[in-house]
Amino acid sequence: MSEKKVDQRIVKTKKKLADALLILSKTQCIDDIKVSDICSTAHISRATFYNNFDCVSDVLSYRLSTLNVAVTKTISQSSKNNGISFPQAYRVFLHNISTFMNVDDDRFKVLNKNISSHSAFGVLSSFLLENITAILTIYSDEIRGVPIPVAAHFMAGSLSGLIYYMIPHISEYTSIQIEDYIYKLTFEMFYDAMPKKSLLN
Repeated sequence: MSEKKVDQRIVKTKKKLADALLILSKTQCIDDIKVSDICSTAHISRATFYNNFDCVSDVLSYRLSTLNVAVTKTISQSSKNNGISFPQAYRVFLHNISTFMNVDDDRFKVLNKNISSHSAFGVLSSFLLENITAILTIYSDEIRGVPIPVAAHFMAGSLSGLIYYMIPHISEYTSIQIEDYIYKLTFEMFYDAMPKKSLLN
């Protein structure tokens, strides 16, 4: 089966809208930005906007989704067939996140500028939940005593909160410290607390 061809016009339109949101977010909170503001800045009609997105937070989601390239690669490598353990796979995932936080990245700037935005927090949480769920699903036989959706929501919620704390304090920690703190608090205690397989028999 051949892969579906990507319409470059759609890609360009989405990028223009996402770039417009970035421009606006430099002076306004994302929660206050309206669809009409984005359309005006991007010189794109409202009809075209709604052909591509449902709301402003969807545009932010699209902007953040470009990070998925690295995360998807991580998840595809997170296979026992490739000799990568569950803790190692999660470590690599966190490395991608901490790298994203420590570079001069437009996506990070949007989150940093909108630290109090409910929309930004929701988008970040959804992004983390999707990718953590994917990793947990690969290693489902190691998730004992807790359903994967429960574990994923716990870990994504904890990670979202920690990232939002770290963002305004990013200069106080090294990338290694960030990874280490997040790993210990969102994975290590959870993983160590899971019952052994023998206890479930």
